[in-house]
Amino acid sequence: MSELGRESLRNVLLISSAGAGKTSLAEAMLFAAGAVPHLGSIAQGTTVSDFEPEELHRRSSVSTSLLRCSWNHITINLVDPPGALHLLGETVMALQAVDAVILVVSASSGIRTELIRVWSRVTALGLPCLLFLNELDKDGASLDGVVAMCQRDLGIMPLPMSLPYGNGVHLEGVLDLVQQSVMTSRKEIPTIQQLPIPENAKTVVGDARKCIQEGVAERDDRLLEQYLAAGELAQEDLINGLRLGVHAGTIVPLYSGSAIMNIGIVPLLNAIVDFLPSPMDRASRTPLEGLRPDTGEAVSRRAVQEDPFSGIVFKTLIDPFV
Repeated sequence: MSELGRESLRNVLLISSAGAGKTSLAEAMLFAAGAVPHLGSIAQGTTVSDFEPEELHRRSSVSTSLLRCSWNHITINLVDPPGALHLLGETVMALQAVDAVILVVSASSGIRTELIRVWSRVTALGLPCLLFLNELDKDGASLDGVVAMCQRDLGIMPLPMSLPYGNGVHLEGVLDLVQQSVMTSRKEIPTIQQLPIPENAKTVVGDARKCIQEGVAERDDRLLEQYLAAGELAQEDLINGLRLGVHAGTIVPLYSGSAIMNIGIVPLLNAIVDFLPSPMDRASRTPLEGLRPDTGEAVSRRAVQEDPFSGIVFKTLIDPFV
């Protein structure tokens, strides 16, 4: 693999409680990126991730699936493990092989015990994280409530990057706080419509964007000086500051939407490309270490062409027909 190839990769694990919509989110990302022609459904048994007879019967994942799509010239490898507590081992093993995670939380069911246990592993490994708040198309969904739960149960204060445009069944799209636009979409087609922020939402967007700028500036002295001097950060500085904060684990961006309605997916794909680390980024921050199988000697590997190949086996399959 070329140097460019390694820099243009994102290896990302989706984690959630069972039923939070993790597999539906993976399907929506594939659809939005043009990797599949139609948006599959768990209820209809047409998702790419869940294809085994047992998964179709249970309407839930029982084995880890590997998916791939491309977005803005970046190849995204998605790892979709089961969310059920008794299959937690699949998620734990996959954590060793990825460079970042997307935490999927249901706006209706919230945070459960299995998600808290997985999150402790994520923090122990120091993996950068994005958070996707799913099922905002359901009545009673509350972004503020989920933010409070994240602070209480996971010990994080996520930074909202998009806000719902509409409420419950009237959810039409999201307010993208980074791009400062409204993004609407339909489940029948992968394309989105990007519109200006309406007048009645400009105050909310302005306040939320100010929180993002302050959150970024507080973590970097140079950016703080710029923010205090100018009252805001340039767009390029904001993106770079968010990337550094996500890589360091000091910022957890929060995105809103509905996977089954194909809403809020494009801002999440943009965040994967812009904010999550490549394998080379990850290796430069956290050296790859292991043991020689013949001598037991500790060795480390750099993310350069000259070093020998090293891989992590995190999933094995037994197929009676191979």
